[in-house]
This record gives sequence, C-alpha cells and structure tokens, in this order.
Amino acid sequence: MYRNLLTSVLLLLSCSVTTAQASSTELQRAQQLQRTDQLMAQKLANDKASAELSFSWQQEQASLQQLKASYQAEKRQLQLKLRSTGAQSDDAAVRRQALAKEQANAEKTAVDYQNLLAQGVASFKLSWPLLPEPLKRAQLQEYRQLTNDKAELAQRLTALVNVLEATRSFNQTFTLNKQLLTLNGQDWQAEVLYLGLAKALFRLPDGSLAGMGSPVTLGESDGWLWQINDQAKDEINQTFAIYLQQQKVSLVDLPLLKLESKHD
Repeated sequence: MYRNLLTSVLLLLSCSVTTAQASSTELQRAQQLQRTDQLMAQKLANDKASAELSFSWQQEQASLQQLKASYQAEKRQLQLKLRSTGAQSDDAAVRRQALAKEQANAEKTAVDYQNLLAQGVASFKLSWPLLPEPLKRAQLQEYRQLTNDKAELAQRLTALVNVLEATRSFNQTFTLNKQLLTLNGQDWQAEVLYLGLAKALFRLPDGSLAGMGSPVTLGESDGWLWQINDQAKDEINQTFAIYLQQQKVSLVDLPLLKLESKHD
C-alpha cells in the first residue's frame, strides 16, 4: 500500500512538472511571436520610411535635374549675350574710331576752308573798289554775304565761289554799261565798254566826248580813273559802233591809256 501511494505521488509530481514545462514553453512561444510581430512591424515601418525616402529623393532628383537644365539654358543665354555684347562692343569701338577719324578730317577741312575764306575776304576787300561798276552791282549781295562774319561758313564759301566765277567770266568778255561819269568837274551820263577788268572805253551818247578808263589805287580814293582823249575819239566811237553791230568789223588802233595822278 505504501508503495502504491509513493507511486501515485511520483506520478502526480511528474504530471505537475510536465504541465509546468508545457506552460513555460507556451509562454516562450507567445513571447517569441510577440517579438516577431514587433520586428515585422519595425521592418515594415523601416521599409515604408525607406520607400518614402526613395520617392522623395526621386522627386528631389527630378527637381534638381530640371533646375540644372534651367541653369544650363540660362548659362548658354548669358554666354550668348556676353559674346553678342562683346561683338557689339568691338563694333562700337570700330565705329567710334571711324567717327573720330572722320571728325578729325572734318575739323581739318573746316580749318582749311576757314583759311581759304579768310584769304578770299581779304583779297576782295582790297580789290572791291577797283572792280568795274556793273560787276560790283551784280555781285553786291554776294559780296555782302562773303564779308558777313555772322553768316555760316558754307554760305560765305558759296558767296566766294560765286564772286570768283563772276569775276573770271567778266574778265573774259566785253561788257557795255551806262553809268554816270565825272568828266572835267561835270557829271555825264555815258556809255562805257569794259574790256575785261582792267580797261574800259567811254563816250557820250552823241559821241562828242570819248576817252578811256582804268582802275587805280590812290589811297582812300581807290577806283576808276576816267580820262577824255580827243585824239582817239574817232577810234573809240568806231569801236562802239562795231560792238553795237552798227558797222562792219574792222581793226581799230587804240592808244594806250596813260594814267594821271588825279581824277578828272
């Protein structure tokens, strides 16, 4: 009986130990499953964070690529502008040099024209009183323009050219003019035939008086000196008749004019 009791106790202890071991194993498995769940949840969270980070990086990379492309395009535009500006700057420098050269030439030409004008004015102021009366009358406006210090250079030069051309033309032709002459202290309306710039013949309309004239320099009385020449009266009247086509052309022998020291 004692033995049976001992056996029963041992069996009971064995069952208790087995039950305790089983309970411990179930607890360990439960803890292991919980740990596994935690690890899986953490892994999923990490994967999600990694995926989100990767997506964000892809978006950021795309933005960076676009920014880089925009920067490169802007850089190319800027380089083109710089090259264009450089070319324009070079062209502007060339134009400035050309303009500076043209300006220097224009200034030199203006100085040359000023010198030419000054010489022309000085010459005509001296010779104006000695010019024939019809020439002075025809060129009076040009002479005033020429000697006007307030007129523009181009206007004065134009006047100088016109006066020079008129003077040259007058010197190559005969010019008939009617003008008032002072002869022997009396004023006479006479016909005057200018033989260029340096000589002239005159006569009264009825031919009763005739003579010659020439420009002379007598200080403040510069002008033309008129002298009656009775000895050459017929030849002078004949010259007028030929010029006016009142008689046939023929040779006329005219004496040289001898100038005196005073006006008659």
